[in-house]
Amino acid sequence: MLEDTVLSELRLKPIYPQKVLSKENDETAYSLETIRLGECKTQKQEDEILARSLVSDVTLGFENETDCDFLPCDLITYNSDKTVNAEYHWGGHAPGEREYKTECRFKPGEKVLCLIYEGYDAVFPGIVVGPLTEEYLRQLYEVDEDMQIGRVFSLTFRKTASRTPDFT
Repeated sequence: MLEDTVLSELRLKPIYPQKVLSKENDETAYSLETIRLGECKTQKQEDEILARSLVSDVTLGFENETDCDFLPCDLITYNSDKTVNAEYHWGGHAPGEREYKTECRFKPGEKVLCLIYEGYDAVFPGIVVGPLTEEYLRQLYEVDEDMQIGRVFSLTFRKTASRTPDFT
């Protein structure tokens, strides 16, 4: 089993206006920049790197992620003051297991900042609506055209497959 623990700083940057699809009132979205601070082999290394990491006006927080065999295993996020924000540990979340339906610290209606990675790299405001249930997802799928990924992909594929690219 391969284990890699990486400590990163999460920074806010201005977002290009054309990337913002909609906004309400004075809410602001940001671009997310992830700065890799180092790989840690021990808890002591993690603590030392975090302690000596400088905090600037654009520091949102820090993230300590352990991957096991290239899959997320443990994730700890820290606030900009280096206090623990949240922890996720792999396993035990299936029905009947100890972490199944663990209570969320946020209540419906609360405003939160949401982070999205993997190519989008953005921070945006959101409102907690409640638990992510099968019923809720089914309702979204039936009502919201954007949730119908298979249908959208199929239509897009048909449109693009009818054209032949010209590489000359």
